[in-house]
Amino acid sequence: MQNLRHLLKDNSVPIEITLFKEECLECWLALCADNPIHAYTELAYPNENGVIFEEYIPLHSVNEDVWSSLYEHYQQKLLNFSK
Repeated sequence: MQNLRHLLKDNSVPIEITLFKEECLECWLALCADNPIHAYTELAYPNENGVIFEEYIPLHSVNEDVWSSLYEHYQQKLLNFSK
């Protein structure tokens, strides 16, 4: 299954937000096409206690505030990963 872990590998510099959006949308479309299920339940973001996006709102329809929040989350994960 496609995911965004490759954005955290061997790189301490975050990608630009426009590329981040493209990567997220590509991953989102792949996940939706594959009906993302784990342990007989839909996958949630950022973890099993988070939002199930498929039940909430299509990722290509979110506003810039949501993109900024997701991008900040990515930057924080990248910072923690590179330590």
